[in-house]
Amino acid sequence: MDSTGAYIFDAGGRDDWVLHPSESYGDRAKRNRFQVADTIVFKYKKGEDSVLVVSKLDYDAYDVSKPIQQLDGGHSVFKFDRSGPFYFISGTPGNCQQGQKPVVVVMAVRHRPPISSPPSLPLSPPPVSSPASSPSPAPVSHSPAPPPFPEPLPPTPAPTAASSHPFLQRRRCKPQRSPLGRGPEGRNATRSILY
Repeated sequence: MDSTGAYIFDAGGRDDWVLHPSESYGDRAKRNRFQVADTIVFKYKKGEDSVLVVSKLDYDAYDVSKPIQQLDGGHSVFKFDRSGPFYFISGTPGNCQQGQKPVVVVMAVRHRPPISSPPSLPLSPPPVSSPASSPSPAPVSHSPAPPPFPEPLPPTPAPTAASSHPFLQRRRCKPQRSPLGRGPEGRNATRSILY
């Protein structure tokens, strides 16, 4: 994990970006939960291979001719800047047909709703204005101001048999080591998953 809380994943684990890794790139990518701002690192011999970010159409056709982005430095870092699928293929023709082609799906960003505060009430009633041609204003009646906070809610009832059903309960998060990556300190990166 880096200082922003984002995770760094090694695309090939200890195998790096090679043909026929010990675990397929697709299986490795499916087992992890990627979030916006996470990065994936591809390690390979510079000049012998590259990594292409491509469209789904080019991914399905193994087309290396028009990548969205080409990574060819030997130690390529790609940062996920949005949610959704990202399609990677080897830049060496023929390698993607042999499995060098992960799809990484980045989870949608969840925004928490803002905490609402009680409505602000005026301390005194607003001034009443009258037209200049009228001799005297009509009397104004004021209704009492509403209470500053809403009435308390009744207590929550005890759980029933239906609400204690395992599919209706909240799930707990359990940290899991990432098989793809190591953090900058050399420890395995972890990501909480639901179980």
